[in-house]
Amino acid sequence: MKAETMKIWRIVRTVVLLAPLAGCSHHVLAPINILPVPPQDAQWEGAAPDHIHLPLTAEGRAKLEEGLYYGLNPANKGRAAIEPDAKTAYKKLFDLLSSDATLADLSKPAFQGIFQGDRVDQVIDAREKERYKSPGPVAFRGAASGGRYWWIFYRDGNDHLTAVMPVRLQEFTKLVEKEK
Repeated sequence: MKAETMKIWRIVRTVVLLAPLAGCSHHVLAPINILPVPPQDAQWEGAAPDHIHLPLTAEGRAKLEEGLYYGLNPANKGRAAIEPDAKTAYKKLFDLLSSDATLADLSKPAFQGIFQGDRVDQVIDAREKERYKSPGPVAFRGAASGGRYWWIFYRDGNDHLTAVMPVRLQEFTKLVEKEK
C-alpha cells in the first residue's frame, strides 16, 4: 500500500507542477487600451471621415444635436428619438467646444465634470486614408448622457483640438427598430 500511495503522490505532484506549463494556471490579462471606431450605425459619420471641426460653429453644433437626437444611427432619423433633449443635455459640452481648446484642456475641471469615464489614447479609425501625420486621436467616455457615448478628439501637431466625432459602442446601447 505504501508503494501505491507514493505513486499517487508522485502523479499529483507531477500534475501540479506541469499544470502551469499547460496553461491551466490563472494569468493576469494585460489591459488593452485601444478603441476601434465602430460601424456606421453607431457613429454620426458615414463611410468617409467627415468630422465636426473645432472650435464648434453653429452648423457643427446643429449636426451634433441632430446626430445625438437619433442616437447617432442614421436609420433612426425621422423614426425614433433616442435623446430628445440632446440640445439641453449637451449644452455645457458644446459651449466648451465652441472655444479653442487643447488636449491638456480636456484634463481641466470644466471638462472633467463632463468626461467622468475612461480615457483611451489609441484610437483606430480604418477609414483614415493617411495614418495620422499629426498625433493620433484620443477618446473620452462620458458627457451628459452618463457614459453612453465616446467622444473622439482629433488634434494637430500642437495638440490643439481640430475635430470631434461622437460614437456609440454596442456594448453600451443597442436599439433594434421595427420596420414601418
